[in-house]
Amino acid sequence: MEKACLYFQCAIYIQEYSESLLSSLDAPIGRLHARWQRTLHHCYRYLATADNVGAALDHAILALWPAYRSSGLWAVLSDEHDHWLTSTTVSPNSQSVHFSLVTGEFLVDGVPLDHLPAEYLQHPTYQTLFGRLSLDIMLSSIPGMQYSCTACYAGHKVHVSLGGSRTSAASTLDLLVHASQNQTKYDLFPSGHLRGSFPRSFIEKHVHWYNHDEDCVEFCDSRTPWHHATSNWKLRRSQNGREWSLHRDEDILIGINKEWSLLLARILEPLEDRDWIHVTQRNSNAIFIDLPRTGLEFTLVPGTSAMVSKQYRGMVIDSLQSIGSLIGMRDKLVLRASQSLDSCLTPRRRVLVMDGNVSHVATAEHVQIRIAKDSDRKVHTYDVDEKLGRLVSNGSLQSKLLLAYLHALTSFCLPDPLTGRTGTEEA
Repeated sequence: MEKACLYFQCAIYIQEYSESLLSSLDAPIGRLHARWQRTLHHCYRYLATADNVGAALDHAILALWPAYRSSGLWAVLSDEHDHWLTSTTVSPNSQSVHFSLVTGEFLVDGVPLDHLPAEYLQHPTYQTLFGRLSLDIMLSSIPGMQYSCTACYAGHKVHVSLGGSRTSAASTLDLLVHASQNQTKYDLFPSGHLRGSFPRSFIEKHVHWYNHDEDCVEFCDSRTPWHHATSNWKLRRSQNGREWSLHRDEDILIGINKEWSLLLARILEPLEDRDWIHVTQRNSNAIFIDLPRTGLEFTLVPGTSAMVSKQYRGMVIDSLQSIGSLIGMRDKLVLRASQSLDSCLTPRRRVLVMDGNVSHVATAEHVQIRIAKDSDRKVHTYDVDEKLGRLVSNGSLQSKLLLAYLHALTSFCLPDPLTGRTGTEEA
């Protein structure tokens, strides 16, 4: 039976790919293909009546189509079409199966084993999950799904379909995916339903799976969308069942619309937009604030109002954001030393400015300066030297040029309180 199973697998594969490959191959390959066709025709009457041919064919189909559930009953279609064997699958929605002993054609509900249509292959979600791979598919036996993959992908049995409502942005239907691994069932959760509730990196850089067994939505990294792990973020129901919260180990992500997140976003607005700020809380009740695009992190210690910087040790966000210079520049964050320092080498205050496209708008009172927050950006630091009345750059040429440009843009007819000079003079 093993040899017969291999024979049927070869017949299906050769029939499927011969049309697209023969035209690009040398003549000797074409002659070998013709010999193979003669072999099929010569053997088909014997195979149609041979014992255990149905079992061998079932094993061959199962190797190509993991979701296949055989009834075990194969019969010749008719006297006129004696090279066609027919059977049905065992499932709630039974499907008819046909196999040609002469051509190697394999049909499910009259549709051949084939690849997905172009609208699937070009779908952004499909490319995230499968890359450029064109999956071998068959009609799915699961209600609501159109196709199933003939072989496991990343250890999963996969069923796909297009459905839902068209999005205004892409004008495409949602890609629906049902997958199973080790008896655990997953459904792809449309990320658009999470937009506006969580930071954008949790939406755009993750693939979301609803886990039926755990009743949760698992956030898998988009670089490894099929990797399920306990270290992944998981969106779970609260005990009352009316709210959901995002957990990972001891961490709980605070939604961007929560009161805490809105308050912290207003403080960090000079450096980052609200929907790119990650606010997490641990069992210790400490609040951790992460700005992934800038590489900055802060901690809010319980019982205090100080936001401690992780990158700049011993410094916290200053409640007084004015430095007496760069007046009118909104996108800057001022840090101060958390303790009184006597060392002249350690700055008491420090200014953080993002590298980006600078824009300026004249107002009735003074010019307003903004820096675009549209990508991953470098942080420039400037120490506030109150004794000498100056801002000290980090020494790089880019940092010095940016500071000179900002001084020039924020210049006014009156000198700055810190430097004692106008912005133009300081530049």
